[in-house]
Amino acid sequence: MQYAGGEFGKVAGTLQIDAVVPAGVSGNAVPVVVQVGSAVAQSGVTIAVTGGAASGFAITSQTIAGSVLTTSSGTLQCSTPPAKTSFLATDATVWVYFTFNGAQNGDLLTTNWVHPSGQVDADQPSLTLNYSGTGCAAAPYPIANFQAQDSGTWQAKVYRNGLFEFALPFTIVP
Repeated sequence: MQYAGGEFGKVAGTLQIDAVVPAGVSGNAVPVVVQVGSAVAQSGVTIAVTGGAASGFAITSQTIAGSVLTTSSGTLQCSTPPAKTSFLATDATVWVYFTFNGAQNGDLLTTNWVHPSGQVDADQPSLTLNYSGTGCAAAPYPIANFQAQDSGTWQAKVYRNGLFEFALPFTIVP
């Protein structure tokens, strides 16, 4: 489970669920069961699962951090930064950092920064890969001098070629 909660811009009571289908699962009618406490959602719901494993792309690590390592020329180093999930409004930047394998030349990696209200920020950094194989990527979001309404639990959502890969929560406190 990546996320379960309200869906921004929808009627109250609408539930958004972002989940990862386990590797090796495929088929035209894979059963989906949603359970909250002892309540189970409608039975008989299925989804078709294809293509994920065939692409070969996989996220191998993911973290939220306060900084990343770069070379003297500013190029990102593929060295996992220390994880940090809580930031002060006076901190400079929050980063989402991740490693991957199975990338293809031309893959587009995009990050959505989701406010505590559920609104997706206008700043959606992206990176088009110019190589195939294994690598790392990071996307920054400037947070210095945020206003009080920006405090709370945020999410960094990462997509590859428009398909959801993962989401990580972090908090900004005044």
